[in-house]
Amino acid sequence: MSYNEISNDEELRNLGLYKHKCLRCGYVWVSRKEHPLHCANPKCHSPYWNIERGQPRGPKKHKKEEDIIKKCYNQEGTER
Repeated sequence: MSYNEISNDEELRNLGLYKHKCLRCGYVWVSRKEHPLHCANPKCHSPYWNIERGQPRGPKKHKKEEDIIKKCYNQEGTER
């Protein structure tokens, strides 16, 4: 029985195998590791295989520019 014939993830887990998909290149592979470190695709091999591209990383750090603009102009938009 090959891995391609086993479609159910539960059956794979019973055998001690895990099915993974790289969110960067789309490669699908079966591994004995539950949380592999890299994508198994030799062309990709990304350590960020389980993180989609373009996800927001956190709050923007450009608040200083906005604060300067607010200090220069009051709320009506006129200069002080």
